Amino acid sequence: MSELNLDPKTNPPGPIPESQVLPKSGWKGPVITVLLSLLFPGLGQWRNREPWKGFLAAVTFPLLAMVAGYSRILLSFWGFVGFITLRLFLLAWICVDAFRGARRDREPRKSFHEARFVYVALGLLILT
Repeated sequence: MSELNLDPKTNPPGPIPESQVLPKSGWKGPVITVLLSLLFPGLGQWRNREPWKGFLAAVTFPLLAMVAGYSRILLSFWGFVGFITLRLFLLAWICVDAFRGARRDREPRKSFHEARFVYVALGLLILT
């Protein structure tokens, strides 16, 4: 068993040398982002500071369900299978996008007020 050495001459106070610092895991942020996107589509994009992508992902899922319910496509077997397949594909795409966004370098992003695309998309949703 080793002894604890508290002698300040052998262990000087101050910052830890780089050789002793453990490297940070590059997977923690992206995994959390993917889990947030699985929990609620679009939340991972919001965490990545991409509000317009998060807004579109969050609106797409309920909008797809409303269109499928209104068109009565869910009443047929193949329509239901196609709908579930489309939703799973869309969810996988949203999660991959959130993962890639979290792995990217953190360059400054546009603020929500500068994202004019969101306002245009919201206006089109209101008009339809």
